[in-house]
Amino acid sequence: MKRMFTVLAAAALVTVSASAQKEKNNPYYTEKWSDNIAISVGGGAQFGLRSSNYDAGFWRALNPDVYVGITKHINPLWSVRGVIGGWRSSERLPGANEVTKKYINIYGDVLYNLTNAFLGYQPDKIVEVSVFAGPYVNFLKSELDQTRPGISAGGQLRFNINKYFAIDLEARMSRQREMVYLQNDRFYLAGTVGVTYTIGGKEFQNCSKHDLCLAEQKSLNDQINANKAQISDLQNQLAASKRETQQALANANKPVASDCDMNAGPVAVFFKIGKANIDDRGQANIELAAKAIKADPNGKYTVRGYADKATGSAAINQKLSEKRAKAVYDALVAAGVDGAQLEQQGMGAQDNMFSSDALNRVVIIKRK
Repeated sequence: MKRMFTVLAAAALVTVSASAQKEKNNPYYTEKWSDNIAISVGGGAQFGLRSSNYDAGFWRALNPDVYVGITKHINPLWSVRGVIGGWRSSERLPGANEVTKKYINIYGDVLYNLTNAFLGYQPDKIVEVSVFAGPYVNFLKSELDQTRPGISAGGQLRFNINKYFAIDLEARMSRQREMVYLQNDRFYLAGTVGVTYTIGGKEFQNCSKHDLCLAEQKSLNDQINANKAQISDLQNQLAASKRETQQALANANKPVASDCDMNAGPVAVFFKIGKANIDDRGQANIELAAKAIKADPNGKYTVRGYADKATGSAAINQKLSEKRAKAVYDALVAAGVDGAQLEQQGMGAQDNMFSSDALNRVVIIKRK
């Protein structure tokens, strides 16, 4: 009997271990600890598996068993629960007549949902099969009050009526340590049927459909913290750029060649993170560049947009760089530049061309 119990427990562990790898790809989770808590009630029978337990025999030792349990579903694969059950038991002690006693079993179980592990989680699934195992304690109330520790394992067949109610059929095998007659551990098999009510309805969040999963949110928070120093640097750079722009506007009445000589170097228009809008400082640079380009009607110029690599995906950064290039192109044409002189291009996310990510959010106007 001990060997049979060991084989069953080992088989359950092998099954769980073989399929546990699928949990890594499981996109569902419980958002709050108070979600997916269920209460179960039910009843059935428990009986001893061999006559050497000093009970009343295999069939005469059929004992009624009622239980109440509370379960927490952590995700579609794993759950934990506590169960308290029992009622009346018949037993024949060595050298004594058959006696009746009260008993209580307290179980601590870990459940693994085989259906979701092998077939994938579906909220409207009607039938589910799970295995469970864990420790338990047996309390007896008779002429000799006793407390017996043990372990148990079993299987559960669940029929989901809706997301609130389910019917459970369970079979549990228990091995109970005999604390008085140490040479005779007790083995029991229990079968029960019960009803489970999930408070608020069983429901898991889908990480793939969520705006930001917990891990992604943490990564974003880390990136925000890392960018605080860069934001401070950017503010200082913007202040310096504002002073330079004001000086350039003050000299706007001078010849174009001295205002902005495009042969001497490119003109840069900077943008805020995730934006393609041109601010006042950027517009001032565009107006200066437009004067130089109009003074050079035979020249050809590139308008190239960039994005930083620190934020956003490659696809998003490519589209963003194209929007920035088009915004500057449209602003130059609006300022009187011939569109045939301009070539716009989105360069996507690039390694830093300057000292920080913030300065990589830029459009550069350059003579070819």
